[in-house]
Amino acid sequence: GIVDTTKAGKYEVIYGYQGVESKALITVKADQTTVKVHDSELYTGGNWTGKDNFDSATDRDGKPVDFEDINATGTVDTTKAGKYEVTYSYHGIESKALITVKADQTSLNVHDSTMDQGDEWQPETNFDSATDRDGEEVAYSEVEVQGKVNTDKIGQYMVSYQYGAVTARAVITVQAKVSQAPNETPPTEAPETDLPEEECPETEIPETEESNSATEEPIQSGPETGESETAGVGKNENGPSEQSNELSATGRKPPLKESTQQLSNCRKQEK
Repeated sequence: GIVDTTKAGKYEVIYGYQGVESKALITVKADQTTVKVHDSELYTGGNWTGKDNFDSATDRDGKPVDFEDINATGTVDTTKAGKYEVTYSYHGIESKALITVKADQTSLNVHDSTMDQGDEWQPETNFDSATDRDGEEVAYSEVEVQGKVNTDKIGQYMVSYQYGAVTARAVITVQAKVSQAPNETPPTEAPETDLPEEECPETEIPETEESNSATEEPIQSGPETGESETAGVGKNENGPSEQSNELSATGRKPPLKESTQQLSNCRKQEK
């Protein structure tokens, strides 16, 4: 008798000697040893171990085998894009896994900005663009934002934007408005009519020609005549109430009241 070990089944073999025979039954069982793995893709910078591509294994009887009993050969460089092959074997059974390392195209772009105190700010203002690992555009709604900006307070604020493993930061500067700069107030002029007479010191008022003749030149004494200029001035000695608006003998008006003259001169200075 013969036994085909390549094919599962039962085979009978007869052993004989001098007319004496014995029969042996040989059972050929299917070898259930298996090693199952799978191909995969990952991106540069990711983590990889041999167990990541291992699925399962069984021995000849079909019983499960732990990964620790599997022999894995081959390496994967996750820092460099490319294709890597790893072989898994157990009791003469081999399986190969293809690991593809792709360049990670994840990106996140933001920008710094300056704004006026009191203006409105939204996080989306400083967001420019973002892409996923495959370079596809990502919407702002998929980006995580951390940080706040107090637009009522002058200063610098940092806001973090994150997508996947990529983080970008933007600095937002809140500055005072030009028209409201601290320690600066626009000059104002008091209305001329509201200026009190006392605010114009008597010593700073420039005197007119008529006032000098009335206050600085001594009045001469002597007989009064209707044609004497000195006599015309002398009539004002009795007080401001007796001043006349009529022309004197020289054709000039008598001096104005002192308080009225001071207020007039003060207003001229203000103008």
